[in-house]
Amino acid sequence: MWRPVLTFGDDQPSRYQSNVALALSPVLKKQFASWYGKPVFWEFGIGVTMLNKREFAGKDLGSYFQFEDRLGLLIELDPQHRKMLAIRYMHYSNAGLSSRNPGMDFLNIAYSWRF
Repeated sequence: MWRPVLTFGDDQPSRYQSNVALALSPVLKKQFASWYGKPVFWEFGIGVTMLNKREFAGKDLGSYFQFEDRLGLLIELDPQHRKMLAIRYMHYSNAGLSSRNPGMDFLNIAYSWRF
């Protein structure tokens, strides 16, 4: 997965970095409500991730190996279960396997369409 980020430091100009992550994260998904007749779900997952660079967004993450935690809210937009809108909070951390462990947080908004 490729995640571009603009970073802003106090005395540094903004810079653009990318990283590639290979993630394996089982996700639990459960409907808890309906909104205007459309099913609303929560999702939760914990998994592992391998990065191609240890540094991202100006931070040394301490390890190529990271854990991924996610918490999301999803809504299905059609009765055929093909279109979905989601907002997810994702956290990456090496869980203290390295002395450097600043962690990274992402807010992800996604629209998916299965065809």
